[in-house]
Amino acid sequence: VNSLMTWARSHPKDFPDGFRYDSVLVAIPLWLAKWELWFAAKANDGWVPWTYPDDGTSSLLIGSPGAEDHVEQVLGGHPTVGSIDLVLRNEHTGEIALWDYKFGRSKPDSTMQLDGYRVGFAKTYGLVPSAVGFYFGRSGKEDVYGSFPNFSEDYLHMAYRSAGVLAERA
Repeated sequence: VNSLMTWARSHPKDFPDGFRYDSVLVAIPLWLAKWELWFAAKANDGWVPWTYPDDGTSSLLIGSPGAEDHVEQVLGGHPTVGSIDLVLRNEHTGEIALWDYKFGRSKPDSTMQLDGYRVGFAKTYGLVPSAVGFYFGRSGKEDVYGSFPNFSEDYLHMAYRSAGVLAERA
């Protein structure tokens, strides 16, 4: 609850009438109930939390569930760090899905964040996710992106390079 309260305070645009502690305290249990239903539906379809493999290192993460998985990489000459909220593996097919939770009012403008996660996860673990998606905590709905017909790592490098040029000009 404390981390959600910290998040709520740091996102004033999601509270146009001002941040109200009592309103958020009422909303959080509703958001969690929706997430539990969403997660149960995923489990019914064979999706379980992915666990970190034993790659021969002495990592403390071996066997831990794939939550808040950090992905570090250089894209378009810019170091990027991301935190994948949840990594799921399908017990029946072995497929991997990456999820990012969104609790704000607005939908992301693009899938670039998910694209970066997909590339970073594939580079780090040698597994290409079959899907990436946003889970929207307020509504309990999801947007899933399963195929990437026009997407390439080169495109992601170009997009980050372009974003860096625009940022330098601002």
